[in-house]
Formats: sequence, structure tokens, C-alpha cells
Amino acid sequence: MSIKIDDRLDNTLVVHSFPSLVDADIRLGHTMDDDGLNAVLSFLNKLSNVKRLRVTGYIFEDLETANLLSTSLFAFTNLITLEVSIIKAEQVRPLFTFLQFSPNLESLIFGGVLIIDKANKDALAVDVVPHCLLMNLKSIKFQNFEGQRNELDLVKLFLKNAGVLQTVTIEIYSKKKTHSAKDVEDFNKKIMRQFLKFKWASTNCLVKLSRSRYSYQNQ
Repeated sequence: MSIKIDDRLDNTLVVHSFPSLVDADIRLGHTMDDDGLNAVLSFLNKLSNVKRLRVTGYIFEDLETANLLSTSLFAFTNLITLEVSIIKAEQVRPLFTFLQFSPNLESLIFGGVLIIDKANKDALAVDVVPHCLLMNLKSIKFQNFEGQRNELDLVKLFLKNAGVLQTVTIEIYSKKKTHSAKDVEDFNKKIMRQFLKFKWASTNCLVKLSRSRYSYQNQ
């Protein structure tokens, strides 16, 4: 069974639970009023049996701001794969709160990291490392990766704390349509030099770099 909600929750949707839910795609924008936040939390809890969940980072941020995420969220014990469409630095701590309720998560995918000129330096200072990072998370994928500072900081956070991580996949994005083979090689080396400066919790982790959204130009 699958479900997809885009932009807003339908007030006429009345479902008590989804006991056999496999895949859920929930794309919601900011929900600031109390009624809206309670509706989002109630609906999210109905998805707690899901195996693969796609969400926007705003869900975690808004529920954490309202002090609902850590106090009223159900455990997502069946959740194996979590995909966050776009995440910004201020949403990482709320994400880690959600991960505390997802003990069996094995795969984490980021559709992109929001690039901003100056991020809150304390945004990535997490207090508790979720159980799934220590014991179960095996793969992380970063899509649309540009190599910016806040993207590297997020990779660093996961490399530092994911104890059994096996693969980190970086799908590199560029606005340029073509690159020479040397451009690609130089950029890959630059990214890997940064990663090798980080502390890695897992001794068996492999980093895979790939390119997307533009073509190669051999010279």
C-alpha cells in the first residue's frame, strides 16, 4: 500500500491507521498554527507502520518548534528508508529527534541541502545520537551536491556518528552543462580531501562519487 500527500492535508481524509503501509510520500510546506500542527502530527503518527517515507524537512522543524516531535510522536519501528527532499541546517536537530523514533532505519537519502551564505554555527550541534546511527544505518545518499560548506558539515556529522555505515553516495550537481574529464577528476579529489579530514565512526565505509544533470566532455 502507498500514499502520497502533496502541499496540504485534506480535511476530509479520515483514516485511523495504515497497518500495511509500505511507501508514503508526504510533501508539506510550513504549518504554523496549532490546529495545523496537531493535524500534521496526528497524520504522521498514522504512518508509523511505513517502511519507506519521503518527507520535507519543514515537517520536522515545525513539529519540533511546537514541542510536539519529542513528546507525542509514535515509534516508526518498521521504517527502513527515509528520504528528505530538501534539508537546511536548522532542520538537522529536529531530524535527529525523529531518528530517535526510527531505531531500525538503514537508509537515508537527502534530495538536497539548502545552500545559504551563513548558517547558525550551532545548528549541527546535536545532543543525542539516535540508536539507528549507532547500530543500523548502512547507507546515506546526498543528491544535488555542490560541495558547499554546509553540505560538507552535514556529511561530516553523519560520518562522525554513523557507526556501521557502509556507503556514502554523493551525486554531484553543477549548473554547467559540460565539464572536461580533468574538471571532474579535480573536483572529486577536492571533495575526497575534505572527507578524509573528518573523523569516521565506521571503519568499513565506502564513498561513491557520481555526476548528474550535465554531460562529460573528454579532452
